[in-house]
Amino acid sequence: MKHTLILTPGTWEVEGKYTNESDVVFAAEGTLRIEHHDHLWLYESWIELADPLEPDVRHEWEIQPWNEKNDFLNWQAEHTLMGNLKGKFLLIAETIISQFYSEEGDYMGSEVMLMQEEDKYYNRGTTFVGDHKLHSWSLNLRRQF
Repeated sequence: MKHTLILTPGTWEVEGKYTNESDVVFAAEGTLRIEHHDHLWLYESWIELADPLEPDVRHEWEIQPWNEKNDFLNWQAEHTLMGNLKGKFLLIAETIISQFYSEEGDYMGSEVMLMQEEDKYYNRGTTFVGDHKLHSWSLNLRRQF
């Protein structure tokens, strides 16, 4: 199967669980949108948490378009809590692995997106600040038509 997430423009429905630094679990749901432009791809996410005290999770990644010479994509993002982030999406068989870090070096994390079907992925990840887990997530992604 060829990857459809990130490599193909589209909108994805998101639902699952988000765990904060106190190990409190919240339901999470939202949307991902992938756009491809000539020199830049955008990956935007809006995820609402089922707790009014927890802030919604919103990200916008700028991704360097696919280069046939590499099996990875470089990306960067600006995050209100973690500052400027840089990372890579590495494609291995049915898996996309993302590793990232803040430019200041305080934050780092990783996530795995496992393709189940052409229009369905499992997404699991975590973020650390130093030696402390900041949060983790377990999400299911389904492409919308």
